[in-house]
Amino acid sequence: MNGPIAGFGKNELGEFYFYGMSVRVCLNIHYLRGGGVFTIQKNIHQKLIQRLVIGSILLSIIIGTAVYVIELEKIDHYVVDLANRESEQFQNLYRMNMNNKNQEELKQKSDELIANHFIIVELYNQNKEKILESIRRDKYFVETELKKYTHKFPLTEQSLYERFNIDNTIYLQVLVPIENDYQQVLGYFEGVYQVDQKTMSQIKERIVWSLVQTIMVIFLTAIMLYPVILALNKDLIQYSKELLNAQIDLLDVMGSTIAKRDTDTNEHNYRVTIYAVHLAEKIILSSDQIKSLIKGSFLHDIGKIGITDEILLKPGKLTDEEYETMKTHVQHGVDIVENSRWLNDAKDIIHYHHEKYDGSGYLKGLKHNEIPVLARIFAIADVFDALSSKRPYKKPFSFEKTIQLMEKNSGSHFDPELFHHFKGIAESLHKRFSQADHQVIQEEFKRIIKTYFYNQS
Repeated sequence: MNGPIAGFGKNELGEFYFYGMSVRVCLNIHYLRGGGVFTIQKNIHQKLIQRLVIGSILLSIIIGTAVYVIELEKIDHYVVDLANRESEQFQNLYRMNMNNKNQEELKQKSDELIANHFIIVELYNQNKEKILESIRRDKYFVETELKKYTHKFPLTEQSLYERFNIDNTIYLQVLVPIENDYQQVLGYFEGVYQVDQKTMSQIKERIVWSLVQTIMVIFLTAIMLYPVILALNKDLIQYSKELLNAQIDLLDVMGSTIAKRDTDTNEHNYRVTIYAVHLAEKIILSSDQIKSLIKGSFLHDIGKIGITDEILLKPGKLTDEEYETMKTHVQHGVDIVENSRWLNDAKDIIHYHHEKYDGSGYLKGLKHNEIPVLARIFAIADVFDALSSKRPYKKPFSFEKTIQLMEKNSGSHFDPELFHHFKGIAESLHKRFSQADHQVIQEEFKRIIKTYFYNQS
Protein backbone atom coordinates (compact mmCIF):
# COMPACT_ATOMS: atom_id res chain seq x y z
CA MET A 1 0.00 0.00 0.00
CA ASN A 2 1.15 3.53 -0.71
CA GLY A 3 1.54 5.65 2.42
CA PRO A 4 2.09 4.90 6.09
CA ILE A 5 -0.94 2.70 6.72
CA ALA A 6 0.63 0.77 9.63
CA GLY A 7 -0.39 1.93 13.10
CA PHE A 8 1.79 4.13 15.23
CA GLY A 9 2.43 3.90 18.97
CA LYS A 10 -0.43 4.61 21.30
CA ASN A 11 -0.66 8.13 22.67
CA GLU A 12 -3.33 8.74 25.31
CA LEU A 13 -3.13 12.53 25.24
CA GLY A 14 -6.50 14.00 24.45
CA GLU A 15 -8.41 10.84 23.73
CA PHE A 16 -11.71 12.63 24.10
CA TYR A 17 -10.76 16.07 23.02
CA PHE A 18 -12.16 15.83 19.55
CA TYR A 19 -15.26 17.26 21.11
CA GLY A 20 -13.57 20.23 22.70
CA MET A 21 -14.57 23.47 21.02
CA SER A 22 -13.76 25.43 24.18
CA VAL A 23 -10.07 25.58 25.00
CA ARG A 24 -10.84 26.58 28.57
CA VAL A 25 -13.05 23.55 29.15
CA CYS A 26 -10.54 21.16 27.53
CA LEU A 27 -7.70 22.52 29.64
CA ASN A 28 -9.58 21.90 32.87
CA ILE A 29 -10.56 18.39 31.82
CA HIS A 30 -7.06 17.47 30.70
CA TYR A 31 -5.48 18.10 34.04
CA LEU A 32 -8.01 15.96 35.84
CA ARG A 33 -6.08 12.86 34.83
CA GLY A 34 -3.00 14.18 33.06
CA GLY A 35 -3.62 12.57 29.67
CA GLY A 36 -6.39 10.42 28.20
CA VAL A 37 -9.12 11.66 30.48
CA PHE A 38 -11.73 9.31 29.13
CA THR A 39 -9.60 6.21 28.86
CA ILE A 40 -11.62 3.95 31.13
CA GLN A 41 -9.42 1.37 32.78
CA LYS A 42 -11.15 -1.99 32.63
CA ASN A 43 -8.59 -3.42 35.01
CA ILE A 44 -8.52 -0.49 37.43
CA HIS A 45 -8.75 -2.82 40.44
CA GLN A 46 -5.77 -4.89 39.34
CA LYS A 47 -3.64 -1.85 38.50
CA LEU A 48 -4.51 -0.13 41.76
CA ILE A 49 -3.57 -3.20 43.78
CA GLN A 50 -0.31 -3.59 41.85
CA ARG A 51 0.68 0.01 42.43
CA LEU A 52 -0.23 -0.07 46.11
CA VAL A 53 1.81 -3.26 46.58
CA ILE A 54 4.80 -1.88 44.67
CA GLY A 55 4.62 1.38 46.61
CA SER A 56 4.40 -0.51 49.89
CA ILE A 57 7.43 -2.64 49.02
CA LEU A 58 9.48 0.39 48.00
CA LEU A 59 8.57 2.21 51.20
CA SER A 60 9.45 -0.88 53.21
CA ILE A 61 12.86 -1.10 51.54
CA ILE A 62 13.55 2.59 52.12
CA ILE A 63 12.47 2.51 55.76
CA GLY A 64 14.25 -0.81 56.37
CA THR A 65 17.45 0.67 54.99
CA ALA A 66 17.04 3.70 57.24
CA VAL A 67 16.57 1.43 60.26
CA TYR A 68 19.72 -0.50 59.32
CA VAL A 69 21.75 2.70 59.03
CA ILE A 70 20.42 3.99 62.36
CA GLU A 71 21.33 0.74 64.12
CA LEU A 72 24.85 0.86 62.68
CA GLU A 73 25.24 4.43 63.84
CA LYS A 74 24.24 3.34 67.33
CA ILE A 75 27.08 0.81 67.25
CA ASP A 76 29.40 3.50 65.94
CA HIS A 77 28.61 5.85 68.81
CA TYR A 78 28.94 3.05 71.34
CA VAL A 79 32.42 2.11 70.08
CA VAL A 80 33.55 5.74 69.88
CA ASP A 81 32.45 6.30 73.49
CA LEU A 82 34.25 3.11 74.48
CA ALA A 83 37.41 4.19 72.70
CA ASN A 84 37.26 7.60 74.37
CA ARG A 85 36.96 6.01 77.80
CA GLU A 86 39.79 3.59 77.13
CA SER A 87 41.99 6.34 75.76
CA GLU A 88 41.59 8.31 78.98
CA GLN A 89 43.57 5.57 80.72
CA PHE A 90 46.22 5.90 78.05
CA GLN A 91 46.57 9.62 78.54
CA ASN A 92 48.21 9.45 81.98
CA LEU A 93 50.29 6.44 81.00
CA TYR A 94 51.41 8.13 77.85
CA ARG A 95 52.29 11.39 79.58
CA MET A 96 54.21 9.49 82.21
CA ASN A 97 56.14 7.53 79.61
CA MET A 98 56.64 10.21 76.93
CA ASN A 99 60.35 10.55 77.79
CA ASN A 100 60.76 7.01 79.04
CA LYS A 101 61.99 4.56 76.47
CA ASN A 102 60.49 1.70 78.46
CA GLN A 103 57.02 1.24 77.01
CA GLU A 104 56.19 -1.96 78.87
CA GLU A 105 53.31 -0.46 80.81
CA LEU A 106 51.73 0.93 77.67
CA LYS A 107 52.22 -2.41 75.93
CA GLN A 108 50.56 -4.21 78.81
CA LYS A 109 47.60 -1.85 78.69
CA SER A 110 47.20 -2.31 74.93
CA ASP A 111 47.24 -6.08 75.38
CA GLU A 112 44.42 -5.72 77.89
CA LEU A 113 42.39 -3.84 75.34
CA ILE A 114 43.10 -6.53 72.76
CA ALA A 115 41.88 -9.14 75.18
CA ASN A 116 38.65 -7.27 75.96
CA HIS A 117 37.27 -5.10 73.19
CA PHE A 118 39.63 -4.32 70.34
CA ILE A 119 41.42 -6.45 67.73
CA ILE A 120 44.02 -3.78 66.92
CA VAL A 121 45.45 -1.05 69.18
CA GLU A 122 48.01 1.50 67.98
CA LEU A 123 49.60 4.51 69.65
CA TYR A 124 51.05 7.52 67.81
CA ASN A 125 53.10 10.44 69.11
CA GLN A 126 52.25 14.05 68.47
CA ASN A 127 54.17 13.85 65.17
CA LYS A 128 51.82 11.08 64.09
CA GLU A 129 54.54 8.48 64.23
CA LYS A 130 53.53 5.00 65.37
CA ILE A 131 55.23 4.06 68.66
CA LEU A 132 53.20 1.05 69.71
CA GLU A 133 51.05 -1.62 68.06
CA SER A 134 49.13 -4.64 69.34
CA ILE A 135 47.17 -6.97 67.06
CA ARG A 136 45.10 -9.99 67.95
CA ARG A 137 46.80 -13.02 66.44
CA ASP A 138 43.90 -14.11 64.24
CA LYS A 139 43.26 -10.58 62.89
CA TYR A 140 46.41 -9.67 61.01
CA PHE A 141 44.46 -9.85 57.73
CA VAL A 142 42.32 -6.94 58.98
CA GLU A 143 45.41 -4.78 59.42
CA THR A 144 46.47 -5.77 55.88
CA GLU A 145 43.08 -4.70 54.48
CA LEU A 146 43.09 -1.40 56.41
CA LYS A 147 46.49 -0.48 54.96
CA LYS A 148 44.80 -0.28 51.55
CA TYR A 149 42.99 2.85 52.76
CA THR A 150 44.46 6.27 53.46
CA HIS A 151 45.24 6.73 57.14
CA LYS A 152 43.51 9.80 58.56
CA PHE A 153 44.14 11.78 61.76
CA PRO A 154 41.66 14.11 63.48
CA LEU A 155 42.08 17.75 62.50
CA THR A 156 40.55 18.87 65.81
CA GLU A 157 40.23 17.50 69.33
CA GLN A 158 37.22 15.47 68.21
CA SER A 159 37.46 11.72 67.65
CA LEU A 160 37.50 10.35 64.12
CA TYR A 161 35.99 7.03 63.16
CA GLU A 162 35.40 5.03 59.98
CA ARG A 163 33.44 1.85 59.35
CA PHE A 164 34.69 -1.07 57.22
CA ASN A 165 33.05 -4.28 56.08
CA ILE A 166 35.64 -7.02 55.72
CA ASP A 167 34.57 -10.62 55.01
CA ASN A 168 30.97 -9.76 55.97
CA THR A 169 32.09 -8.52 59.38
CA ILE A 170 31.78 -4.90 60.49
CA TYR A 171 34.90 -3.23 61.90
CA LEU A 172 35.09 0.28 63.30
CA GLN A 173 38.40 2.15 63.24
CA VAL A 174 38.56 4.90 65.89
CA LEU A 175 41.24 7.59 66.25
CA VAL A 176 41.16 9.60 69.48
CA PRO A 177 43.53 12.52 70.19
CA ILE A 178 45.33 12.32 73.58
CA GLU A 179 45.59 15.76 75.19
CA ASN A 180 47.27 17.27 78.22
CA ASP A 181 45.58 19.56 80.72
CA TYR A 182 46.09 22.47 78.36
CA GLN A 183 44.28 20.69 75.53
CA GLN A 184 47.50 20.23 73.64
CA VAL A 185 47.65 17.07 71.53
CA LEU A 186 50.34 14.72 72.84
CA GLY A 187 49.52 11.78 70.62
CA TYR A 188 46.78 9.59 69.20
CA PHE A 189 45.09 6.41 70.29
CA GLU A 190 43.78 4.15 67.53
CA GLY A 191 41.58 1.14 68.09
CA VAL A 192 39.88 -1.21 65.64
CA TYR A 193 36.73 -2.65 67.12
CA GLN A 194 35.01 -5.75 65.73
CA VAL A 195 31.23 -5.84 65.96
CA ASP A 196 30.65 -9.27 67.45
CA GLN A 197 28.19 -11.81 66.12
CA LYS A 198 25.82 -11.39 69.05
CA THR A 199 25.56 -7.67 68.36
CA MET A 200 25.16 -8.34 64.65
CA SER A 201 22.36 -10.80 65.36
CA GLN A 202 20.65 -8.21 67.57
CA ILE A 203 20.96 -5.63 64.80
CA LYS A 204 19.43 -8.05 62.28
CA GLU A 205 16.58 -8.93 64.64
CA ARG A 206 15.81 -5.24 65.25
CA ILE A 207 15.94 -4.57 61.51
CA VAL A 208 13.65 -7.51 60.69
CA TRP A 209 11.17 -6.58 63.42
CA SER A 210 11.18 -2.92 62.40
CA LEU A 211 10.71 -3.96 58.78
CA VAL A 212 7.79 -6.25 59.67
CA GLN A 213 6.16 -3.43 61.65
CA THR A 214 6.73 -1.02 58.78
CA ILE A 215 5.25 -3.40 56.21
CA MET A 216 2.24 -4.05 58.41
CA VAL A 217 1.59 -0.34 58.89
CA ILE A 218 2.08 0.41 55.18
CA PHE A 219 -0.15 -2.42 54.01
CA LEU A 220 -2.86 -1.59 56.53
CA THR A 221 -2.74 1.99 55.26
CA ALA A 222 -2.94 0.75 51.66
CA ILE A 223 -5.95 -1.44 52.52
CA MET A 224 -7.68 1.54 54.08
CA LEU A 225 -6.86 3.75 51.08
CA TYR A 226 -8.00 1.20 48.49
CA PRO A 227 -11.78 1.77 48.75
CA VAL A 228 -11.25 5.52 49.09
CA ILE A 229 -9.21 5.66 45.86
CA LEU A 230 -11.75 3.47 44.07
CA ALA A 231 -14.58 5.73 45.14
CA LEU A 232 -12.71 8.82 44.00
CA ASN A 233 -11.84 7.15 40.70
CA LYS A 234 -15.47 6.19 40.18
CA ASP A 235 -16.57 9.77 40.81
CA LEU A 236 -13.90 11.07 38.44
CA ILE A 237 -14.94 8.70 35.66
CA GLN A 238 -18.57 9.67 36.11
CA TYR A 239 -17.67 13.34 36.05
CA SER A 240 -15.55 12.76 32.95
CA LYS A 241 -18.43 11.00 31.20
CA GLU A 242 -20.74 13.89 31.98
CA LEU A 243 -18.21 16.32 30.56
CA LEU A 244 -17.84 14.16 27.44
CA ASN A 245 -21.60 14.07 26.95
CA ALA A 246 -21.68 17.84 27.24
CA GLN A 247 -18.97 18.13 24.60
CA ILE A 248 -20.86 15.77 22.28
CA ASP A 249 -23.93 17.97 22.56
CA LEU A 250 -21.78 21.02 21.82
CA LEU A 251 -20.25 19.36 18.77
CA ASP A 252 -23.67 18.29 17.51
CA VAL A 253 -24.93 21.85 17.75
CA MET A 254 -21.88 23.25 16.00
CA GLY A 255 -21.87 20.57 13.29
CA SER A 256 -25.55 21.17 12.64
CA THR A 257 -24.97 24.89 12.38
CA ILE A 258 -22.24 24.45 9.77
CA ALA A 259 -24.26 21.88 7.79
CA LYS A 260 -27.44 23.96 7.77
CA ARG A 261 -25.57 26.94 6.36
CA ASP A 262 -24.23 24.77 3.56
CA THR A 263 -26.57 21.88 2.67
CA ASP A 264 -29.53 22.17 5.02
CA THR A 265 -28.65 18.79 6.54
CA ASN A 266 -26.18 17.59 9.12
CA GLU A 267 -26.35 13.91 8.14
CA HIS A 268 -23.35 14.36 5.85
CA ASN A 269 -20.96 14.91 8.77
CA TYR A 270 -22.14 11.72 10.46
CA ARG A 271 -22.16 9.55 7.34
CA VAL A 272 -18.78 10.67 6.07
CA THR A 273 -17.29 9.99 9.51
CA ILE A 274 -18.85 6.52 9.56
CA TYR A 275 -17.58 5.70 6.06
CA ALA A 276 -14.08 6.95 6.84
CA VAL A 277 -13.85 4.97 10.09
CA HIS A 278 -14.97 1.73 8.39
CA LEU A 279 -12.29 2.18 5.72
CA ALA A 280 -9.67 2.90 8.40
CA GLU A 281 -10.70 -0.28 10.22
CA LYS A 282 -10.49 -2.21 6.95
CA ILE A 283 -6.81 -1.28 6.49
CA ILE A 284 -6.17 -1.67 10.25
CA LEU A 285 -5.13 1.81 11.30
CA SER A 286 -4.23 2.36 14.94
CA SER A 287 -6.76 3.50 17.52
CA ASP A 288 -5.03 6.89 17.76
CA GLN A 289 -5.18 7.42 14.02
CA ILE A 290 -8.88 6.57 13.97
CA LYS A 291 -9.52 9.04 16.79
CA SER A 292 -7.84 11.74 14.70
CA LEU A 293 -9.87 10.61 11.68
CA ILE A 294 -13.13 10.99 13.62
CA LYS A 295 -12.24 14.49 14.73
CA GLY A 296 -11.15 15.64 11.30
CA SER A 297 -14.04 14.00 9.42
CA PHE A 298 -16.68 15.57 11.61
CA LEU A 299 -15.03 18.99 11.56
CA HIS A 300 -13.72 18.99 7.97
CA ASP A 301 -15.88 21.91 6.87
CA ILE A 302 -15.69 23.92 10.08
CA GLY A 303 -13.90 26.69 8.19
CA LYS A 304 -17.08 27.45 6.22
CA ILE A 305 -18.14 29.49 9.22
CA GLY A 306 -15.82 32.13 7.80
CA ILE A 307 -17.43 32.19 4.31
CA THR A 308 -20.13 34.75 3.59
CA ASP A 309 -23.69 33.63 2.78
CA GLU A 310 -23.51 35.30 -0.64
CA ILE A 311 -20.83 32.83 -1.70
CA LEU A 312 -21.63 29.82 0.45
CA LEU A 313 -25.36 29.79 -0.44
CA LYS A 314 -25.08 30.97 -4.05
CA PRO A 315 -27.36 28.68 -6.12
CA GLY A 316 -25.43 29.05 -9.37
CA LYS A 317 -21.86 28.46 -10.39
CA LEU A 318 -19.24 30.49 -8.55
CA THR A 319 -17.07 32.96 -10.39
CA ASP A 320 -13.33 32.43 -10.36
CA GLU A 321 -12.96 35.10 -7.70
CA GLU A 322 -15.76 33.57 -5.59
CA TYR A 323 -14.23 30.12 -5.97
CA GLU A 324 -10.90 31.42 -4.67
CA THR A 325 -12.74 32.87 -1.69
CA MET A 326 -14.51 29.55 -1.12
CA LYS A 327 -11.11 27.82 -1.00
CA THR A 328 -10.17 29.88 2.02
CA HIS A 329 -12.55 27.83 4.18
CA VAL A 330 -9.71 25.30 4.42
CA GLN A 331 -7.36 27.81 6.03
CA HIS A 332 -10.16 29.13 8.23
CA GLY A 333 -10.68 25.60 9.53
CA VAL A 334 -6.96 25.13 10.20
CA ASP A 335 -6.85 28.43 12.08
CA ILE A 336 -9.76 27.34 14.27
CA VAL A 337 -8.34 23.97 15.37
CA GLU A 338 -4.62 24.65 15.52
CA ASN A 339 -5.08 26.85 18.58
CA SER A 340 -6.44 23.84 20.43
CA ARG A 341 -3.87 21.33 21.60
CA TRP A 342 -6.41 18.53 21.57
CA LEU A 343 -8.00 19.28 18.19
CA ASN A 344 -4.66 19.78 16.51
CA ASP A 345 -4.52 16.19 15.23
CA ALA A 346 -7.69 16.88 13.19
CA LYS A 347 -5.72 19.41 11.19
CA ASP A 348 -4.47 16.96 8.55
CA ILE A 349 -7.97 16.27 7.28
CA ILE A 350 -9.17 19.88 7.57
CA HIS A 351 -6.05 21.13 5.81
CA TYR A 352 -5.80 18.55 3.04
CA HIS A 353 -9.30 17.23 2.38
CA HIS A 354 -9.42 19.02 -0.99
CA GLU A 355 -6.05 17.72 -2.17
CA LYS A 356 -6.16 15.20 -5.04
CA TYR A 357 -3.96 12.20 -5.61
CA ASP A 358 -2.55 13.56 -8.88
CA GLY A 359 -1.66 16.93 -7.32
CA SER A 360 -4.47 18.94 -8.93
CA GLY A 361 -6.23 19.80 -5.66
CA TYR A 362 -5.84 22.70 -3.25
CA LEU A 363 -4.48 24.37 -1.09
CA LYS A 364 -0.99 22.89 -1.42
CA GLY A 365 -1.23 20.84 -4.59
CA LEU A 366 0.13 17.78 -2.83
CA LYS A 367 0.11 14.40 -4.56
CA HIS A 368 0.46 10.71 -3.79
CA ASN A 369 2.00 9.99 -0.41
CA GLU A 370 2.60 13.68 0.27
CA ILE A 371 -1.08 13.77 1.23
CA PRO A 372 -1.54 12.39 4.77
CA VAL A 373 -3.22 8.99 4.78
CA LEU A 374 -6.15 10.27 6.88
CA ALA A 375 -6.90 12.95 4.29
CA ARG A 376 -6.72 10.33 1.50
CA ILE A 377 -9.19 8.15 3.37
CA PHE A 378 -11.51 11.07 4.00
CA ALA A 379 -11.49 12.14 0.33
CA ILE A 380 -12.94 8.75 -0.66
CA ALA A 381 -15.61 8.83 2.07
CA ASP A 382 -16.53 12.44 1.30
CA VAL A 383 -17.06 11.93 -2.44
CA PHE A 384 -18.86 8.62 -1.90
CA ASP A 385 -21.38 10.32 0.37
CA ALA A 386 -21.72 13.35 -1.91
CA LEU A 387 -22.60 11.14 -4.88
CA SER A 388 -24.79 8.58 -3.12
CA SER A 389 -26.88 10.95 -0.98
CA LYS A 390 -29.57 13.48 -1.77
CA ARG A 391 -28.54 17.12 -1.95
CA PRO A 392 -30.61 20.27 -2.57
CA TYR A 393 -29.18 20.47 -6.08
CA LYS A 394 -29.37 16.77 -7.05
CA LYS A 395 -30.93 13.36 -6.45
CA PRO A 396 -28.79 10.54 -5.05
CA PHE A 397 -26.94 8.39 -7.55
CA SER A 398 -27.32 4.64 -7.37
CA PHE A 399 -24.55 2.62 -5.80
CA GLU A 400 -23.45 1.33 -9.21
CA LYS A 401 -23.33 4.84 -10.69
CA THR A 402 -21.47 6.17 -7.65
CA ILE A 403 -18.75 3.50 -7.85
CA GLN A 404 -18.52 3.91 -11.62
CA LEU A 405 -17.90 7.64 -11.31
CA MET A 406 -15.38 7.15 -8.52
CA GLU A 407 -13.48 4.48 -10.46
CA LYS A 408 -12.90 7.01 -13.20
CA ASN A 409 -11.18 9.21 -10.63
CA SER A 410 -9.13 6.45 -9.00
CA GLY A 411 -5.50 7.43 -9.41
CA SER A 412 -6.38 11.07 -10.10
CA HIS A 413 -8.65 12.18 -7.28
CA PHE A 414 -8.25 9.14 -5.02
CA ASP A 415 -5.48 6.88 -3.79
CA PRO A 416 -6.12 3.80 -6.00
CA GLU A 417 -5.12 1.24 -3.41
CA LEU A 418 -7.26 2.83 -0.69
CA PHE A 419 -10.15 2.97 -3.15
CA HIS A 420 -9.65 -0.73 -3.90
CA HIS A 421 -10.07 -1.51 -0.20
CA PHE A 422 -13.09 0.78 0.03
CA LYS A 423 -14.89 -0.98 -2.81
CA GLY A 424 -14.84 -4.16 -0.73
CA ILE A 425 -17.03 -2.56 1.96
CA ALA A 426 -18.80 0.17 -0.02
CA GLU A 427 -21.94 -1.77 -0.97
CA SER A 428 -22.61 -2.83 2.61
CA LEU A 429 -22.13 0.75 3.84
CA HIS A 430 -24.39 2.06 1.10
CA LYS A 431 -27.22 -0.31 2.00
CA ARG A 432 -26.97 0.48 5.69
CA PHE A 433 -26.48 4.23 5.73
CA SER A 434 -26.95 6.07 2.43
CA GLN A 435 -30.71 6.35 2.81
CA ALA A 436 -30.94 5.54 6.52
CA ASP A 437 -32.93 7.72 8.86
CA HIS A 438 -31.33 9.90 11.50
CA GLN A 439 -31.74 7.35 14.31
CA VAL A 440 -29.84 4.59 12.48
CA ILE A 441 -26.97 6.93 11.64
CA GLN A 442 -26.88 8.26 15.18
CA GLU A 443 -26.71 4.74 16.63
CA GLU A 444 -23.73 3.84 14.45
CA PHE A 445 -21.98 7.10 15.27
CA LYS A 446 -22.51 6.49 19.00
CA ARG A 447 -21.08 2.99 18.61
CA ILE A 448 -17.95 4.42 17.01
CA ILE A 449 -17.58 7.05 19.73
CA LYS A 450 -18.00 4.43 22.43
CA THR A 451 -15.46 2.13 20.79
CA TYR A 452 -12.70 4.68 20.35
CA PHE A 453 -13.26 7.17 23.15
CA TYR A 454 -14.81 5.23 26.01
CA ASN A 455 -13.75 1.60 25.84
CA GLN A 456 -10.01 2.00 25.23
CA SER A 457 -7.93 0.45 28.03
